[in-house]
Amino acid sequence: MRPRTVNTRRTLLIVIALALLLSLLPAGLLAQAPEGAGGLTPVSAGGRTLPANVPQELQDALRAGMTPEEFVDLLGYTPRALQDVMDREVLVIIQMDREPAARAYAAARVSGEPMAQDALDGYRRALDGEQTEMMARASALGAREISRYNTVYNGVQALVPARAISEIASLPGVISVRRAPIHTPTLATSVPLIGAEALDTGLGLRGEGLVIAVIDTGIDYNHAALGGSGDPADYAANNPAIIEPGTFPTAKVIGGYDFAGSDYNAGGTAVIPQPDRDPLDENGHGSHVSSTAAGAGSTSIGEGVAPDAQLIAYKVFGRSGSTSLVVDALEMATISYLMYGYPHVINMSLGSPFGAADPLDADVAASDAASAAGIVVVASAGNEGDVTYITGSPGVASSAIAVAATTTGSITGPTVSLPGTPAFSPVVYQPPAFEGGTGQFASAVNAPLTNVAGLSGASDNLMCTTNNIPVGSLTGQVALISRGSCDFFMKVHNAASLGAVGALIYNNAAGGEEFINMSGAMVSIPAGFLRHSDGLALVAHSGQMGLVSDIHTVQTVLDEVIPEDSVASFSSAGPRGYDSMLKPDIAAPGVGIFAADMGAGEGGVSMGGTSMAAPHVAGVAALVLQAHPEWTPEMVKAAIMNTGVDVADDNRAPRVGAGRVDALHAATTPIIAVADESLVSLNWGVVYSKESSETLSGEITVTSVAPITSTSSLMVVSDVALALLSLADGVDDMRVSPATAELDPGESATFTVEIDLDMTAVANDVNRTALESYFGSVSFAYGQAGTVFDPDGAIRLPFHFAPRPYNSLALTGDGEIVDPLTDWATIDISQTGSTISDLWAYPALQATDQASAGIQASASIRALGMDYAGADPNYGDLIGVAINTWEPPHVPQPSVAEFDLYLDVDDDGVWDFIDFNVDLGWFDDAPDNVWLVAQYETATGMIYQGGFVYYADFNSSLLEWWLPAVWHGLDSDASALTYQMVSWDRYGAYEASPVGYFDYMTPPLVWNYATSPAYPWLVSPTSPDTSAYTWPIDVAAYNRAEPAGLMILDYYGDPRNQDGAQAYFAPIDVVYRYFNWMPFVMK
Repeated sequence: MRPRTVNTRRTLLIVIALALLLSLLPAGLLAQAPEGAGGLTPVSAGGRTLPANVPQELQDALRAGMTPEEFVDLLGYTPRALQDVMDREVLVIIQMDREPAARAYAAARVSGEPMAQDALDGYRRALDGEQTEMMARASALGAREISRYNTVYNGVQALVPARAISEIASLPGVISVRRAPIHTPTLATSVPLIGAEALDTGLGLRGEGLVIAVIDTGIDYNHAALGGSGDPADYAANNPAIIEPGTFPTAKVIGGYDFAGSDYNAGGTAVIPQPDRDPLDENGHGSHVSSTAAGAGSTSIGEGVAPDAQLIAYKVFGRSGSTSLVVDALEMATISYLMYGYPHVINMSLGSPFGAADPLDADVAASDAASAAGIVVVASAGNEGDVTYITGSPGVASSAIAVAATTTGSITGPTVSLPGTPAFSPVVYQPPAFEGGTGQFASAVNAPLTNVAGLSGASDNLMCTTNNIPVGSLTGQVALISRGSCDFFMKVHNAASLGAVGALIYNNAAGGEEFINMSGAMVSIPAGFLRHSDGLALVAHSGQMGLVSDIHTVQTVLDEVIPEDSVASFSSAGPRGYDSMLKPDIAAPGVGIFAADMGAGEGGVSMGGTSMAAPHVAGVAALVLQAHPEWTPEMVKAAIMNTGVDVADDNRAPRVGAGRVDALHAATTPIIAVADESLVSLNWGVVYSKESSETLSGEITVTSVAPITSTSSLMVVSDVALALLSLADGVDDMRVSPATAELDPGESATFTVEIDLDMTAVANDVNRTALESYFGSVSFAYGQAGTVFDPDGAIRLPFHFAPRPYNSLALTGDGEIVDPLTDWATIDISQTGSTISDLWAYPALQATDQASAGIQASASIRALGMDYAGADPNYGDLIGVAINTWEPPHVPQPSVAEFDLYLDVDDDGVWDFIDFNVDLGWFDDAPDNVWLVAQYETATGMIYQGGFVYYADFNSSLLEWWLPAVWHGLDSDASALTYQMVSWDRYGAYEASPVGYFDYMTPPLVWNYATSPAYPWLVSPTSPDTSAYTWPIDVAAYNRAEPAGLMILDYYGDPRNQDGAQAYFAPIDVVYRYFNWMPFVMK
């Protein structure tokens, strides 16, 4: 479990009942110092060797050191550790303690006593008054109000001084103060593929009478596909800050609002929005999305999914960058629905990764409130790839329909061809999305294509540096560059500096045959993105003349590499954070989608991303509502999920939910199946158990919903079946009952699903290589009573769970040591559970009896230890830190629980370093679910890497760090430190540990004491380890460190710390004699 890259470590005794023997070594009898400790040459900050999985750009920056401001700008948020050292305001949501109006309205409706309009208005005014009182106090602390919410959320968005967050959180009526959710856009043949065209021709469903609100970058209402004139000059003459007479609203885009203003960017310096009434798109993303959902078509592009639906444009982005204004738009949309009955559907092609379904999360709560009011909410799942728990927010909201991306089997877009090689088939490139709309091939470019790897002085094909490459090496040429190692805009910038007239960046082998939406800072030359195979094909013709078409001259070509309905590699995986329920919910085409191009009049542009997938589903939702205007959002979501079709290559539910959307069957299904009234899918989340077997049980309600053309009785027949689509380890049996049910229209039947698990055989890897997800579907065939059922006449519902077997230990025995020469402390350990126990131990600075009040249990420290962790040839002597919290976070994200370790290494009473956990996934081109420990050095005010997160499993309450001593100014001559841990929860509440002392040259537990067997120390009920381990204690070191006792880790223990634990506390009382033989007790 713990592969050792360090020198031999201390010994521990395990016997069943496992006996842990500890003995004292008086200071004068201490054997040699830890092997490997102290004998290494200190490493300066500039010489730090960082792990290979840290991106090169970040490695270079951390070696040289970064200011907190530079670090925060790169990271995208302000770590709690830096709040007090930065003179900077933080964008936050201040949540109040009463229910928002939409929730109160929905509850009243369910109770049978609907809330009248005047009562609803009065409720909202009362919330507003409470917010006014709170903000009067908060303003005195420096808070600046940006937005207020009282309908989908009860709170205020504000800019506040970082130092004032804790004070504002303590104001009357305030539940929490947390970072405002920051979102970015998540960037034909697709409409026929999903069956929308068949609904039009067969049933005349085109979305008439339905309104879709698009929360995005705005809409170019001058574009022909979006109801405009189709004249590019009209867009060019349109001032985005005002509404010129007769321009807006239109018959197609019937309303909207600009919450942001042109220059707004929540992730930049212009964080205060400048709203106006004109939602004109200045980015292009929102227009593309809108024409996919409900575009009327033009001479260049086809119709959208629901071409007769109308649109509302809620502009929450500036020209570029990110936004914190999504809740503002949800608020306005829901007020409109409560007052006027529309919009019927909301589309949000945006998000932030690692979404957690925390009911206090602003955009999650707001999305669910909008749905509760009666609006179908659709959101993209995100473009972060096949990474556990990375599905984005607000798509993780229970009632939202989170959409993954699939392929169409063909590609439409601008092309690169070789005029001198007629046999070469043109390849499609994807235009970029650099800031300011830069980097577009506005006109065709005919120039030599040059592989940059062949340039004189070039060391690779990445173009991340121009060092040693002669000036002018790319003059008049189009550069062929591989993806990887640095940002896209940097590659384009470097090519331009060498004289290139264009850049084509192709996917690397790891990225494969997917298009990537290139974004970043403004660039000065046009660029495009190619798939891996297409890039290599052009590289093979390096030196030949190439013709790169302008972005509006497009072709549709058959995709000979990736078949239709394949999962896009960029599409974010689930399950969702917080409770491990299934997300995404459904998939739709999102690769190479050709739709409206802002400012182009009638032209289109090809884009890819779950941003492009979500509006397909939003359009389908409108068509379903047109067919069934009385349906609730839950019923619409169920119909869409129940009728999803298999994808070609990867039917894992955490990737694609229920499959690819099928508009025709969603609108015409005669039955729907629901397990959860919001999620729809059947979920058990994480299944914790120490029993050898478990039976999961859940219920699914199947309801007959009269189809458009029939009111006949239906029967659910004996084809009811469970299909396991995941790994099957430990699944003994699955069953559904009853086998059949006859339903009249409107009637429902309940089916019980049971799954028997052998918990001793289920997958249980605690090394965090992947979440052990189990998933599949329950299918229900249907047909009219007395007929032969068509096997295609069936619906299905996905299910998901993640088993987590665990063990419990019982510790007994005598932990007292009296005579340092002859006495032993004996701790007997017995184990019960369904798997092995894998043990380790630390001297414990802290062990608490219960979680602290006022902080989330996933951030409340239950036990804390520090010890010497051996020596490494690259990093020198290592100091280990073990942290055990009272509840397990789904993933140890600093956004869920941040741990700040304060270190005084020169004994002057002033903290010299602050080490804190950071997720590499927040940095561009960095791996996700990989962590590092960043370090703030107080003397210089600079940020470096401080260490590594060694152990951090999913759904674990245990976290371990390894800190190189020399990175903290320590060596064999100065090896002692004083430390304190401060933990923060996601809402800004914190707690602090006691102050501890540690000397890595003389740790309390002696290293390399010669006993055997060596680690690992494993034990289970069926194969006990009866070996004897001894563990010496250094008297002097123990006296100085004053540990509370021993922190015994079981990596396979109960992460919830309810029935056992992942860390056990063993008190050790050391009664020893000074030279004057006076007794002393240390506890």
